[in-house]
Amino acid sequence: MSKFDIPTRPASKVSQSRNQTKILMNDKLPGKIDEYLARLKQLCDAVSPDYATYSMKRGRKYGKVIMTVIGSSGISVHSFVDLNNGDILKAAGWAAPAKTARGSVFDLDAGGFDWRGAAYLK
Repeated sequence: MSKFDIPTRPASKVSQSRNQTKILMNDKLPGKIDEYLARLKQLCDAVSPDYATYSMKRGRKYGKVIMTVIGSSGISVHSFVDLNNGDILKAAGWAAPAKTARGSVFDLDAGGFDWRGAAYLK
């Protein structure tokens, strides 16, 4: 060991378990996002069949869920998904989400969204 080497200490058990949880969530996240998009399509078709399609545009931190109305040029941001933890966020505008999570792709039965967008806070 030279005088320029900085000694490192091993990671604590808590940080190791957090890292393992994050890795597990990231492994499951793409499948859960696909389930979320399929659930949105299912909710939309229950109200008006073949009204809209849903897709996601990935960014660095968030995935933007885009709703495209079939038969027109209408597109809008449905919601955002945090790519680190799977939180569903309401769109504050075209380019940014609101700060508070409305749901999670890991628990779609809890609600927090419908076919039109993420829910407002009560």
